[in-house]
Amino acid sequence: MISSDHLDPGAIGRVKVTVATINSNGPLSKHISIYSNDRITPVLTVEVTLNVVLSDVVLKDVAPKDMASKGVATK
Repeated sequence: MISSDHLDPGAIGRVKVTVATINSNGPLSKHISIYSNDRITPVLTVEVTLNVVLSDVVLKDVAPKDMASKGVATK
């Protein structure tokens, strides 16, 4: 999703990105391609890096046998 469907030359806009982290834990990197009618740079690739941290709140809602079947270590 972008903040506008038209930007004047030199204007600034925002791009909203959602990253699915359901099966991730630890460092994660994704590349996003932004297409435009710019003659010099018609495609701009942006790298988004993040660190996914497994939350204790999520673990409390999952039975230990379910966690083991998903590859999560249990005590």
